[in-house]
Amino acid sequence: MLFELYKLQRQDYLKREEKLYTFTALLHATMGTNFSGYLKNLTIPHLVLRQLKKVAKPLQATLQQIVLDDLRKRKQGPKRQTLESWLQLHITIIQNSEELKEGLIEATESSVIQAFI
Repeated sequence: MLFELYKLQRQDYLKREEKLYTFTALLHATMGTNFSGYLKNLTIPHLVLRQLKKVAKPLQATLQQIVLDDLRKRKQGPKRQTLESWLQLHITIIQNSEELKEGLIEATESSVIQAFI
């Protein structure tokens, strides 16, 4: 009885391991040559994604421009966008502005709340 349970758990483990390996191979295959050097020895998808997040961050100036563009879209209101995407835009503004070293006053959580009032 225990041996049968062990065999079932082992099969489940092997299936999961194969899926993780396939996902990691997909990540490695879809990365450009610029990032392949950073990912050579990484075989766990979580570690691959964490390393990519470190390496592929946009420059501060680019990130600031993205936040400013999103703020302009926010001022337009939900007329040109669906309401759901407009609300998601507020979350994106907060997340991107938190990554900026020099925060933008217009991109704080309190300013986003003021947009609804």
